[in-house]
Parts: sequence; C-alpha cells; structure tokens
Amino acid sequence: MAEGRHVYPVMADTDAHAYILQRYMTLTGLGSPGQAENLSINNRDIQIMARNDRVLWAGFHELCATHRSSGDYLEIAENFDTLLITHIPVMKEAADAAAQRFIHLIDALYDNNICLITTIAVLPDKLYRGRRMRFSFKRAASRLYDMAGSGGAKSELL
Repeated sequence: MAEGRHVYPVMADTDAHAYILQRYMTLTGLGSPGQAENLSINNRDIQIMARNDRVLWAGFHELCATHRSSGDYLEIAENFDTLLITHIPVMKEAADAAAQRFIHLIDALYDNNICLITTIAVLPDKLYRGRRMRFSFKRAASRLYDMAGSGGAKSELL
C-alpha cells in the first residue's frame, strides 16, 4: 500500500478474515488472538474477536445486528483508537435495523477520528440496497469515503 493511501479492500469473507487478522497482529504486535471473548459495553456484553489497549476487532453482526445504541458506539470510540470490523455485508431493506446501527457506528467513529480498518462486500455507496434508509446511508457512505481520504478520521478504501 502506498504511503498515506488507505483502503477498505473489497474481498470475499474467506480472504477478509486473514486480511484483518494480519492487520490486527501488525497493529498490536501480538500473535494470533485466541478464542473470541466478551467485552462489556454499557453493561451489555458484545462478543469480539480480539482487543488490546487501543485496538478492537469485532464482526459486523456482533456490532450492528444485535441490540446496540449509539451510546455503545460512543463508548467504543472513547476507549479505542482503531476498530477492525470483519464481514460487513450488503444490506437490504430487511436489515434496516442493522443498517441504522451501522450508520450510528460510522458517525461515532467519524466524529471521534477513530481509525477504521475493514473489508467490505462492495464499495461503500453500494452497501445499502434498500429504500427507506437510502438518504441516511448516503451520508454514511460519504463519511466512509472521507475517512479513507486525507481528511477526517484515518481509515483503510480501494
């Protein structure tokens, strides 16, 4: 990757896990994490893949397809400098609740200048394929692109 260039690679889930694992080990200087563990956020457990003092690795499902509030995402942003997310899917209208949580998550990361490293199924502006949240998701996609650019939070976009 070129100096200063950041990417959210678009790749298959099987490759995504290996990519994020390598990024986690590089960022933390630790070996491969062990078993998934629970992290208490606002008195609710969230299953995560791994963490250290400043880096958190979790799956999209655990972050956005379970009951969370924007306060949960703010607490993550207050406690970690970098968030790694695996398995961000294309979201259809049936997944509007998860899409709304994802928007709140991106807002918290963006507003707090948190580094986001993730892999995605498609480019950010193609992640949501529903109707109801189309306008709100456009803003989230715009923030993802901005986070990947030189301004705003630093992140990784192919």
